Amino acid sequence: MVAADALSRNPVEPAEKTQQPEYMIFEAQCVDLEEIWMEQQRDSWYRDIVYLKKGEFPIDPAVAAMVIGRSTRYRLRRDLLEYRSGVKDAWRSTVPSVLKTRIMAELNEPPIAGHLGIKTTYKKCQARMFWPNMKRDVKEFVSSCQVCQKHKFSQRRQGFLKNTTVSAPNGMMGVDLMGPLPVSPRAIARCLVRDVFSRFGCPRALLSDNGPQFVSDIYEEVCRLLGIWRKFASPYHPQTNLTERVNRTLGRMIASYVENKHRTWERHLEALCFALRTTASETTGQTPARLFLGREIALPWDTMVQQDVWTRAEECSLLSGLVKAKVKVAQDRQKRNYDRRRVHQEFPVGDRVWLHLRPLSSANHYQIAEFMPKRRGPFRIILKLSPLVYELQEEETGALLLLGSHNIVDLKKYLGREGEVYKLQDQDLLEEPPAEVEEWEEGSATNEKSALDEDDLIYPFEGEFHEIVVDPEVDEWSEPEVEEFPEAVDEVDHGNNPRRTLRNVARVDYRRLAGLKPG
Repeated sequence: MVAADALSRNPVEPAEKTQQPEYMIFEAQCVDLEEIWMEQQRDSWYRDIVYLKKGEFPIDPAVAAMVIGRSTRYRLRRDLLEYRSGVKDAWRSTVPSVLKTRIMAELNEPPIAGHLGIKTTYKKCQARMFWPNMKRDVKEFVSSCQVCQKHKFSQRRQGFLKNTTVSAPNGMMGVDLMGPLPVSPRAIARCLVRDVFSRFGCPRALLSDNGPQFVSDIYEEVCRLLGIWRKFASPYHPQTNLTERVNRTLGRMIASYVENKHRTWERHLEALCFALRTTASETTGQTPARLFLGREIALPWDTMVQQDVWTRAEECSLLSGLVKAKVKVAQDRQKRNYDRRRVHQEFPVGDRVWLHLRPLSSANHYQIAEFMPKRRGPFRIILKLSPLVYELQEEETGALLLLGSHNIVDLKKYLGREGEVYKLQDQDLLEEPPAEVEEWEEGSATNEKSALDEDDLIYPFEGEFHEIVVDPEVDEWSEPEVEEFPEAVDEVDHGNNPRRTLRNVARVDYRRLAGLKPG
């Protein structure tokens, strides 16, 4: 007797219907031999060599001598001209100039080619065929491929370091949020007024990122009433704000004391802030407390030693010059180190550029971040705020669509091909400024519920764009300096700036329009 095994007792269920994979067949746009033969007879580079191999010499002696010297590496095989670079090299078919674009496209663009870049495409072309200046043509063709420009990573880092200088305490104050908890704009404004401005006074400028709390109406109104100049860092460029760096240090300090009890993170917060205020900066050599208050905050063991009042006064008079000299030395060192890994790049107004994206994977939409384009565009530069910060214009529809200011590290020059039709022609940039100009200010519309409808976000483009370089030296006050962070470069001046004028422009959430990851 044979006993049934466990699998035989398993209930048999109907097989689920599985989706059959789809296969895509790509038609190869190959060039046949007859077409190559016909074009070789017409091509000025090959025609005389073909005649020479057939025993027909050009009439002009100078042309005949040149053709004879050039034809030593060619041969005729089945009426087709072939070439080899050396005696031991294989013979390769010669490609007329009118066919080389099709050949390069076939060896770069189909799935069997894979968009693998300049070097790979050139090696494929070089191993199979020949035409003059092949390397240059392949480089221009692949560099102007839109798919390659969207998806390829760039190893070049653009933009040199731009240092900011400090004139006095409270010249510029940085603000940033830390932690995953949502904070309302009203709570941010209340905290600044109650805990900061009422104790230490109002700063001349307040630097922040482009978060919804900092572009809200209530935040804008508080800054306006207190006479504070709002400044915003470029999107995805946190090194502009020194507060980002201080928060990273503070987070590491908190982690050293909470252990596994993360709900008690605020227990030592005041003591840790005291430690930061009494720690000397590597750049200035002074503590934040001494630079801001003109004296050191007494530690518990400092109460046993008393200092003469006149000695403190003399130290305060020498402190300003000493700090400025040390900051200048540190900034020069930081700029040398920063610029060593960068290349200088500036874009004039009207240039077409790609915008770097930071896509996120989405299981609901079956999207994988690694397979999504790394860039979007092309966009046209309509405003130059500084050599490092630019305003962009959407080109797809020919209408003006403001996406916000962007740092040069997120931009890459768009390389078009000959004969490409632009959505916006050069005549769209007028020679004379418009008669009526409305002042536009950062934060006039927020990331909260906006009163603008979707149709109001796009306006027909009627006007010109001027190249505006914001020079902080002509302002009433000098920009404060960033002391410790080595990559503190540029910040965008917004709000209370009469030079920031555009026509028919509404401020919208650039992250939502561009489909970018929130910064």
